[in-house]
Amino acid sequence: MRPTPTAKTTKGLFDGVFFGYAEAKAELLRRRADPKTVRELGALTDQPLNDIGVERDEISLRAYEGIYH
Repeated sequence: MRPTPTAKTTKGLFDGVFFGYAEAKAELLRRRADPKTVRELGALTDQPLNDIGVERDEISLRAYEGIYH
């Protein structure tokens, strides 16, 4: 019994280009979201911040963690 030939996967010429573009686009969106998130959380009063469990001095850290982790 002979083994059945299987399709061989190869990387195309543009795979790396499209992957790099997708990564760059995602990073751009993350960088835009960080200041927007900080602004929006900073505009909240202390009561809504307390409701969601965020101290005012943690806003930047929480925004960063929410986007990058």
